[in-house]
Amino acid sequence: MTADWHLRISSNSGRITRGARDEFVYAYFPAATDGNSYWCNGDYLLLGKVRRDRILQRDAWTFYSGDEHGQPVWHSDADRAAPVFEYPLMTGENHVSFNKGLNRYIMGNFSFTDKQGNPRPYHQQPGDPIDDSRFPSQLTLFEAPNPWGPWSLFHQDNNWGSSGDYQPIFPTKWISEDGKEMWMVSSGSEEDYNFTFQKVRLKLR
Repeated sequence: MTADWHLRISSNSGRITRGARDEFVYAYFPAATDGNSYWCNGDYLLLGKVRRDRILQRDAWTFYSGDEHGQPVWHSDADRAAPVFEYPLMTGENHVSFNKGLNRYIMGNFSFTDKQGNPRPYHQQPGDPIDDSRFPSQLTLFEAPNPWGPWSLFHQDNNWGSSGDYQPIFPTKWISEDGKEMWMVSSGSEEDYNFTFQKVRLKLR
């Protein structure tokens, strides 16, 4: 399948190197207002970073805790972490890929909705009825100049997949050199529970 999706890129987005932006590894953590973490239908994402050679050392991690004068603030206390992305009851366990050709971070977000396409009034809970997995999925794609945002929506599909598809990912090795063509990998549910991939062509505005 091939889809033409539109991506808005502002001219004053700032400079990002074509390779890794720095010596850090960045990780996103799904979170919710009730203090728990859910693999789907959460409320927001937190962001941590650590030097590449110290990933397994907990005390080496710092967390995005806000913005001061246009610059990110990092703190070693995870309790002071602030959301970098918020979509109440509609935030998935998301993956973010760096598109070198466009100098943008691309995030695929998924969430399950009710039969009318509205956010379900609860987070994903253990013991949910099995037919919840047959509810529609909403796919939303976002782009940002930095790992901490700000995130801008450039594509939305309110009835994504055939049976509750989830976990959209853009492998960096499957992004063209100019960044305008990518492959999106995702998982399906129930009758199409398999490895799914879709070619995406971006038209810049």
